[in-house]
Amino acid sequence: MKLLDIFTESKSGNPTFNEDGVYFKASFAVVIDGTTTKDGKLFCGMYGGRFAMQVITEAMSSISESYEPYRLLKEINNALALELESKNLEFSPSAGILIYNDARKELISYGDNPYSINGKEYRLVKESDKIASNKRAETIKALLRSGMTVEEIQKNDLGRKEIIGYLKEISEKCANVEQENGYPVINGKGIIESFIKVHKIEAGSELILASDGYPKLFGTLSETEFYLQKLLKKDVLCIEELQGTKGVAFGNVSFDDRSYLRFVT
Repeated sequence: MKLLDIFTESKSGNPTFNEDGVYFKASFAVVIDGTTTKDGKLFCGMYGGRFAMQVITEAMSSISESYEPYRLLKEINNALALELESKNLEFSPSAGILIYNDARKELISYGDNPYSINGKEYRLVKESDKIASNKRAETIKALLRSGMTVEEIQKNDLGRKEIIGYLKEISEKCANVEQENGYPVINGKGIIESFIKVHKIEAGSELILASDGYPKLFGTLSETEFYLQKLLKKDVLCIEELQGTKGVAFGNVSFDDRSYLRFVT
């Protein structure tokens, strides 16, 4: 594999809070997107998404490149499950993941991370996120009409608070559950084989693996960053073109952690 671009940054700008991870060693190229904690609790001194990301990153160093996709993901999931059991944690820190295994020429997706294969982008947008994003945007637009300022909303996102109960409910009912509106995520509770997406990759292909802190993937990191920064200036509350379940909090640099990994197989 030939590395072309690699980058990761937390939404706060502080790397110690980054819930994203990038791994590029041996036969593996990986982007891990730790799930944003819904209630702000800290576990082992960090947010749940970062906890899951760090456990998964460490697990990658002992994963065999010969493993087929289901076994590979199962080993990663088991590593997280064992860590949760050893610390007696009742909650389930979770993460989405993209793994390119160069030995098997396979790109594996388990989650909603966006990726690109030779210029064609793939992105999973959960219906529940659309519903929550619309509700948050409506709430914030009403607050702006009532006289609240952008800065006041950045400091106290009442739109986010309006949807947080719904997001928790969806997470509890649908995360890694094989049912209508179910979606894939590594949370220590097993791997749903039907949720695994696998692409066979030809030698010489150009791949981009990313996290959903990027609204659109372009052919280079600089282009992708330029587009994001342009939208952030126009829509800092993330209620228009960047409509989402959270905006740019006061003092932060973006609405979500973000990672970008580009390479040639």
